[in-house]
Amino acid sequence: IRDSVAAMMLKIPFATILNQIRILFPPEDRGRIERFIEDLGGEALGSIWGRGEAVLLPDLPPPYTISEENLWGVRAVEGKVRYIGFLTPESSIDQGRVEEVKRMLGLNGKPIVFAQISGPTPTKRRIIDLLLRVEPSLSRICTLIVSEGEPSMPSEPIRLEGGGWRFGWCPVKDELFYLADAVVVRGGHTTIAQAIRFGKPIISIPI
Repeated sequence: IRDSVAAMMLKIPFATILNQIRILFPPEDRGRIERFIEDLGGEALGSIWGRGEAVLLPDLPPPYTISEENLWGVRAVEGKVRYIGFLTPESSIDQGRVEEVKRMLGLNGKPIVFAQISGPTPTKRRIIDLLLRVEPSLSRICTLIVSEGEPSMPSEPIRLEGGGWRFGWCPVKDELFYLADAVVVRGGHTTIAQAIRFGKPIISIPI
């Protein structure tokens, strides 16, 4: 907002890149008043961004838009919206590196579920604890690999009770996305985009 206002004051042409125009309340709190506030806020924000040359959305065009509820229905940006596709870089997968990861983790042909649980630590702790608790029973049908997404934690994998793995910080995330048969994610825009790029089924657990 600040940069957009500064550009307008200096009469500099500008475009805005963002993946949400409307800020939403948590679903359990969204009554009629809250939805009115969401719409009002979206129009207020859109009235600023809509003054630029374009509003660039790093998402897929309808009907495949990921953040549709945050983006659609804002009249103030009509005619300015351009869908430009995901900004996440396409990962270059080295097959030699993939084979190395398979050997390191002893991946033996069972389906692989990669759980990349990102986001603020207090909001993801419960999900990680739940995944670790059910891992032994899941081991009959798949190999569960959990990444806690904590840069301050060790990057060496820890073997789990059922034969799966746990990373504090995962240095082979792209390789595991490539190898996985399904991914469990927090529903962040970037992670969903990466899963789509790799063509992986998603189990999404939003914050």
